[in-house]
Amino acid sequence: MKFKLVSWNVRELNNREKWRLVNSLVGGWKADIICLQETKLEGNVSEMAKQSWGGRWVRQACLEASGTRGGILFMWDERVWKEEVLEIGMHSITCKFKSQLQSFKCHITGVYAPNCYKERRMVWDELGSVRDR
Repeated sequence: MKFKLVSWNVRELNNREKWRLVNSLVGGWKADIICLQETKLEGNVSEMAKQSWGGRWVRQACLEASGTRGGILFMWDERVWKEEVLEIGMHSITCKFKSQLQSFKCHITGVYAPNCYKERRMVWDELGSVRDR
């Protein structure tokens, strides 16, 4: 099965101009699954995801930002993908996606991690624990 995954470090979605840019691009991408990193978003983002994707069928998984850093947002069309969020960690989200249309499954992990050695070690431990599932 062919599918289109878009992963983008958006470097903040807390301003209107950036949201307008993302909204205009999302429709043109015609992506199956979108992962946005460094969103710097906190709180309920489901309305933002619906507005961005342009429909009621959008589902999302979100790792909120920690202060002014981080944040990950996955979005997908629930008519096409059945998902199971396996893990929302400190620096990553791992989802198991199963196509509703074909017999295709995959695991996708979105990561946004600091560049500090000590914290980076924790990220690798986090990813290792998900791999074992």
